[in-house]
Amino acid sequence: MDQNQIVSVSLPDELETKTIRPYELETIPAAGWQSTVSEDEQFISPRFLMRVLSQWWYVALPTACVLALISAAILMVNFTPVYRSTAVLKIASYTPYIAYSSDEERAADPEEFTETQIELLRSPLVMEQVLASNQITELPEVASQERPVSWLSSCVRVSQVGNSELYYVHFDGPDPDNSALLANSILDEYFAVRTRDQEEKTKHVLELLAQEKETRGKLITKLREKMRELGQEVAGHNPITGMPLANRKYALAPLDKLGEMMVKAEFDRRMIEMEITAREQALENTAAPVPEAQVEIALSETHELQNLRSLIAAKKEMLHRIESASAAGRDDPGYRRIEREVASYERNLQNAASRARPMIKEQLEMMAELENQDMLDQLESQLEAKKVEEAWLVERYNEQLAETSKSGDKLLELEFARNELLREEKVFHLIAERSMALQTESRAPGRVSLLQRAEPPLGPMETIPLRNLAAIILVSGCIPFGLALLWELSVRRIADADQLAQQSALPVVGEIAKLPMRLHTITPGGSRAMNLFEESIDSLRVGLILPDQYRDVRVIAVTSAVHGEGKSSISSQLAVSLGSSTGGPVLLIDGDLRAPDVHHIFGVANDLGFTSVLEGKASLEEAIITSWSDQVHILPAGRLKRSPHKLMGYETLEQMLKELREQYRYIVIDTPPILSASEALLLGKVADGVVLSTRRNVSREVQVKTAHQRLLKAGARPLGAVFNGVPTRSYMQTYGSYGYARNFEQ
Repeated sequence: MDQNQIVSVSLPDELETKTIRPYELETIPAAGWQSTVSEDEQFISPRFLMRVLSQWWYVALPTACVLALISAAILMVNFTPVYRSTAVLKIASYTPYIAYSSDEERAADPEEFTETQIELLRSPLVMEQVLASNQITELPEVASQERPVSWLSSCVRVSQVGNSELYYVHFDGPDPDNSALLANSILDEYFAVRTRDQEEKTKHVLELLAQEKETRGKLITKLREKMRELGQEVAGHNPITGMPLANRKYALAPLDKLGEMMVKAEFDRRMIEMEITAREQALENTAAPVPEAQVEIALSETHELQNLRSLIAAKKEMLHRIESASAAGRDDPGYRRIEREVASYERNLQNAASRARPMIKEQLEMMAELENQDMLDQLESQLEAKKVEEAWLVERYNEQLAETSKSGDKLLELEFARNELLREEKVFHLIAERSMALQTESRAPGRVSLLQRAEPPLGPMETIPLRNLAAIILVSGCIPFGLALLWELSVRRIADADQLAQQSALPVVGEIAKLPMRLHTITPGGSRAMNLFEESIDSLRVGLILPDQYRDVRVIAVTSAVHGEGKSSISSQLAVSLGSSTGGPVLLIDGDLRAPDVHHIFGVANDLGFTSVLEGKASLEEAIITSWSDQVHILPAGRLKRSPHKLMGYETLEQMLKELREQYRYIVIDTPPILSASEALLLGKVADGVVLSTRRNVSREVQVKTAHQRLLKAGARPLGAVFNGVPTRSYMQTYGSYGYARNFEQ
């Protein structure tokens, strides 16, 4: 067989022939294995993402399209149009008035008042009143809700119109007419609650003012009677009409000032007392338990119940998908199983709510009581301060009065009585004025007014949920690529020689180009891809025999981490290349006794072989096949009848190789995968060097590292790693191509 025919090797379909190019020639570290993971490969780098996309796009893209179509169809089937009804409110910054303006109300924060009204509009207090109507509770969207109060609150949206006092009140519902009805009902009940609260408060204050006026009127009547008696005793006429006491004004001046201060202090004290009384009466009249709706809202916000409700909703969604997709519908076993799980979770939800409801109700009652008590405490603190101020003024007044009364002047005593009457009359007039102001301003326009009621909308907010569709398409597109990314992160397959060199701590002694197709025969003078394949095999041979550190290498073991990484192809082609370059015979030993391939590749018999020699049934001369080529002799695996560990021994292999070294310049051993068969370590140890075969997008980082580490621990000498399966185009872009001027003659 001539030289060109020697280079041609027929490979079986299950073995794709690979080729290698010298990559770099480095010495192997003397110490043990050590990872050299680069920062670029330790994390998700753009290069890694591009590899994942280029490798998985043909699977991920169709999957993403299918998922997007299914998700979009489910969304459209379950899509319910939302109709928004809108009313317009005006919330004034300050309270409108007819004749009396309040400095206290003008000093209040307008934003705080607005926020309070918005929360009141959406509060359970209003929603409970709305649900008290049978017309509302019979609406389909309300009747279908497990918690209608919470649902109503969630459907209400309030938004400010620019920076004005106008506010839009939106209600979003599935029916246009019912949305307008619910929006107007909520607004009506809000104004009813607000008006009722204001009227009750005003009524309480007016009643207290009337009582105070009556008490003051009786006191004023007594003081006037006292003055008439003193006037008749001193002057002989009624003193109320006026008395000339200009010569005593100097004695009464301090008392007049103290009297005016006493009037103001007493009036302020009485106003605070009336406010406290009004609040206490209001609390007594409304001392009802916390509304159940408020308890339900607090329950819904607990972490445990939220998790259970989310889980139940997810399970119900799964039920809907199974019912739609399965031919058995609700009779599907999966449907029934999930239905039982839903029932179990709902029981757990009810039990959890029953356990938490009393505690939450007690907490809400305590919070309401504490809030009311805090307000009363503030008023009582103000009342105590006023009482102290008033007591001090009275004390000062009495001291001044006692000092002035030492003169024993009856006329001066009469003037004191007159001043006391004037003070009481002034207080009486202030109370009357406050009562009149309340009665007058109760008819003033409200601070919150309805400018426009809600009308049924002409159409839904959106006929197609474009935003949700876009989100679903985006998520559906990301899921397959995300799964592919997670898979690649978990397996970390080797994609190029750079990654192999960085991750394996091995020098890459060559890259092998990939054949464009699996061939049964390789003819000389073939295609450019075939020429690149042959060149890459020759490059591997050059990288192994020319460097000085490899001068002593005569027995080369070719192995891999796992099956399917091209080791048999590499060893076969390397033996052919060594034989054609040296001109002398090269021996190829098939050491993969469990799954031999060499006899298939070269088309030779496998009756006698390596196992026959190890068992002593045949000699080397009888087992070695020399008829295939003068340059390539083959020792096939033979028939394996027992465990390779019982056949192979270190001394036996050493003696066999010693004998073969005398006959052959180079010996190539095709070993089994290291991680699958441990006898590969023994074959690697008796060889002069080991070449670790890896395959593009098949070999995994962790497997290559483990195989390298086991070789070092076994005492083998790793020469380097071979990276095969490089696409022809990538190989040409990296190394270029150099053709021949003519074809060689056969």
